Amino acid sequence: MVYFHLLIPIGLSTYGFMFNLNKFDYFYILFVFTLLFHWTLLNSECMITYFKKKKKDPLYIAGKDALNTDFKDKCKGVKAITFMVNAVISTNTYIVITRNDSKWFAISFILFYFSYFYSVPFFTNHHINPTFHQFQNGIKYLLIVWASIFTYHTYQKIYPVDCVPLLE
Repeated sequence: MVYFHLLIPIGLSTYGFMFNLNKFDYFYILFVFTLLFHWTLLNSECMITYFKKKKKDPLYIAGKDALNTDFKDKCKGVKAITFMVNAVISTNTYIVITRNDSKWFAISFILFYFSYFYSVPFFTNHHINPTFHQFQNGIKYLLIVWASIFTYHTYQKIYPVDCVPLLE
């Protein structure tokens, strides 16, 4: 499971550099969005780690031990590696979003990404901390608004207004 958990960041970190503009860019954007959004649903817990902990302890609550991951014990310097990986994923996501849409979408998403991932360690007891829940809900709602606007904008790019037949 640890290796699967490490393959995801490697794929996310290399996609934008390895491939040019193509139809899979939107799947990449959707995956990165889903990654960040699911963290807000599970109190900063990764789905893979959450299900592993839930299997071990059926009474486990998401976010109770969010910063204790399965690869923390196996990797030295995990904080530095996580910081670098998130910086590369952010850069990669910026490249992919900008080559498909405006810089506004890229910059705003990166701000959500950075503010969430780099603020999480400053909170304790994610599953019961009301301040963390307010912060997390703010990010969650901003992501929903972002996704709605991004989807509408992308739809308008694919199906311009002048292509839609007028109803008579």
